[in-house]
Amino acid sequence: MHLSQLGLPALILVSSLALSRAQDAPNQGEIAREALTNSGDRTTSALGASRPTAGTVLKAPDPNGEFGDQVVVRSRAAFDPWRVEVDVQGFFTDNVALAPTEVEDFFLRTGANVRYLNRIASDWTAEFGLGQEFIRYDRFSSLNFDKTNLNVGIATRLSFLGGATALVRYDFDNLTEEGFGDSIFTSHAITVGLIKSWKIGDAHKFTLGAISEPDLAVDPDISVRHEHGLHVGYSVKLTEKLTARLLGRGGYQVSPNSGREDWRYQARASLLYEFTEMLSVGASTAFTWNLSNQDRYDYNNLLAGAYVNLQYRF
Repeated sequence: MHLSQLGLPALILVSSLALSRAQDAPNQGEIAREALTNSGDRTTSALGASRPTAGTVLKAPDPNGEFGDQVVVRSRAAFDPWRVEVDVQGFFTDNVALAPTEVEDFFLRTGANVRYLNRIASDWTAEFGLGQEFIRYDRFSSLNFDKTNLNVGIATRLSFLGGATALVRYDFDNLTEEGFGDSIFTSHAITVGLIKSWKIGDAHKFTLGAISEPDLAVDPDISVRHEHGLHVGYSVKLTEKLTARLLGRGGYQVSPNSGREDWRYQARASLLYEFTEMLSVGASTAFTWNLSNQDRYDYNNLLAGAYVNLQYRF
């Protein structure tokens, strides 16, 4: 299938997917990073992530001084390597086509996913995820599409690099027309990353990472792209339930079948409020600058919105 046969809506969809993947790339190590960080917590068993059960809770100084006070609980814990999530997100974009000429729109993203995350040995963590998303635009309903994602990954903590996390992950994406219609875009990609986090006290965390995401196979093949980027992040717990995050990212993307080379920069800020372990709400805004060797792909994009997330772990 050639891209020229798909028409303008598909062109915009493919471009939008590229932006989506660029925005998500800094977070691809988040789950593995979280798991490996937790693996150093004495309340977490080698069998996987855990939640303390009811019982006596004491606080004692952490002899390593890295994570502040250490929570000590009964040895019995509830293991929960599985996570089921449902979320609803609403966004405003000032450049729905990701083009030099900006056109505004609103879109709604609803999704559900199942994820498995567990320590398999020592500092090694395995991950599996399966998700389905439904994207619906307000003004440009012809751009509506559904997206299915499958990923399998493995990560480890590298003691000789100060505990940095190295990860390798396979991702499969399939975009179809609205209502599980004809396939528009499919891709198979590998993500390789190196991520290091520093925690200061109980509230502050800094993250520095490098991510490389080469495509293995894409249909239409003109959309093959290989992306490499650096990102820096900062998060702070403003209260027990409210967390603020800042993220900056710069990346280089090359599309060998179209002769396109892009430099993309993004700044993002978000707030997350956790009502309970199962229910959270958030808001975020991101600004992206894309500079291409082909003028028609030069654009700026403002994306702002909010979401509700419901998750269950077991």
